[in-house]
Amino acid sequence: MTDDTKKKVGGEETEGETKGEETKAEAPKADKAEEKKAADKAEEKKAADKAEEKKAADKAEVKKPRAAKPTGIQRALQWLPRLWSNWISLAGLSMMCISGNALLIVYIVDLVRGGLNPYVTALAYVGLPPLLLLGLALALLGAWRQGKREPDAIPGQLLANKKTRRRLLFVIAGTVINLTVISFFSYRGVSYMHSTSFCASACHVMKPQAQAHHAGAHLRVACPDCHVAHSAGGQLQAKLSGLRQLWGVVTNDYARPVPTPVEHLPPGTESCWGCHPRDNWRATYIRIVPRFKSDEKNSRTLTVLRVNVGGLDPYSATYKGIHWHASATSTVKYEVLDKTRTKIGRIFVTRKDKSGKTVTMTFAAPKKLAKLKVLATRTMDCTDCHNRVGHPFSRSAERAVDRLLYFKKIDPALPFVRKQSLALIKGKVPKSWRTSGEYFLDALKRYYASKHPTVAKANAKQIGFAAAALGRLYDRNVFPFMKVSWGSYRSHKGHPKEDSKQMFGCFRCHDDERKTKDGKHTVGKDCDKCHEQLVEDEAKPTISEEILKIGRP
Repeated sequence: MTDDTKKKVGGEETEGETKGEETKAEAPKADKAEEKKAADKAEEKKAADKAEEKKAADKAEVKKPRAAKPTGIQRALQWLPRLWSNWISLAGLSMMCISGNALLIVYIVDLVRGGLNPYVTALAYVGLPPLLLLGLALALLGAWRQGKREPDAIPGQLLANKKTRRRLLFVIAGTVINLTVISFFSYRGVSYMHSTSFCASACHVMKPQAQAHHAGAHLRVACPDCHVAHSAGGQLQAKLSGLRQLWGVVTNDYARPVPTPVEHLPPGTESCWGCHPRDNWRATYIRIVPRFKSDEKNSRTLTVLRVNVGGLDPYSATYKGIHWHASATSTVKYEVLDKTRTKIGRIFVTRKDKSGKTVTMTFAAPKKLAKLKVLATRTMDCTDCHNRVGHPFSRSAERAVDRLLYFKKIDPALPFVRKQSLALIKGKVPKSWRTSGEYFLDALKRYYASKHPTVAKANAKQIGFAAAALGRLYDRNVFPFMKVSWGSYRSHKGHPKEDSKQMFGCFRCHDDERKTKDGKHTVGKDCDKCHEQLVEDEAKPTISEEILKIGRP
């Protein structure tokens, strides 16, 4: 074999080897492609299998009945086991049970005995219902905190456990009972707070007003009917004012004597007019003013007045007399210069003139009052004159004793009895005496035994009656612990002689000093517009006894 042939053969061998090597290099790539195809097919098969499984599962779910979802009541009641699983809720439930049972016991005793001590009643009907509500709040607070701490501790199916069902029924029954008790006794508490017994008996500070109310013409009118406005705002204001007053009593920080709450009283349109319409007509009535002297015979004189009350005249359809001030066709406003309304600034009268035009007349204040600060401008109504109608106190010790002598509660035949009576009731009753009546009886007996021994023996019964009458009078007007004495609460109705030089009653406005700017109109002192004086300080009045019988002091 030649070299060239060897070369060719060698070249072919070399080419074959090269091709073999290339085939060997391409083989792994083909294997990888095949593997990838096989993996893809496996994935597709797996996905198809999953799809088949899902379809089968969906078909199975359709065939099987779905589990019932918990109802709204069950979901709402799932938190109830928390009420007995923490100490806060248990304390609240215990407070509710104790206060509820206490209320029921008090109510039963109240029904059986026909009334309880006012302090016990106030504590039960006013204090225990808030404790019930506080217990309920604590129970709910504990349940809420327990739910925050262990949100998964409550089983999903609440009613599945028999023990849990019993507890649930117990809680529901207790809640219903307590809510019923709260509602009932809250109403009882509010009703009691709106009663005269609560205002008069529960607070010793109001004892003077309570006794005066008991002796007045409005005994059967409850305190809130006149003192609380008939609205939600008025009720709220009254309760807030009551809390403030209660705090004042607890801390012993209150005025003595208790001031008249004129700035808080609702207008007469909301109180007085409910029973006394302003259009009522009352022409006149006879008023008798008895006066006795402090001499041995207790000499008596009488003043007899015919008072023109007035109102809406049914014949002329116009307002006349004293009640003209509260007429529907005129409005009287005035500037308040002090809290007691004894100092009046400018007065504004709005009415129709003869031509039918509405005009307002302004009456200037007297020079001595012109510089005082105006506290408010008020529309005049019933309570501006009848300020003591619900709690009448005697105008003065003299007037009170004169009335007792006139009605023969004290025998005028007892020598110097008026003088001695005034000295006793204007003085102080020693604390060593159990009652003022016993002290007055001892003092009168000692006086007549030393000065008039014959009268003391012959008129012992009359002396006893006089002492008892003075004791009742003193106890109704004098309260040392509240600094209430004669004249502490003055009436603005009329103008008795003892008030003629002071700013009380009619003279607050009718002082002959108030005039309009042009000087044509004056708030004068024309007495005959309000009353006619038939007799003035006569010992033996020249007037029929029949008229005197129908009059009243």
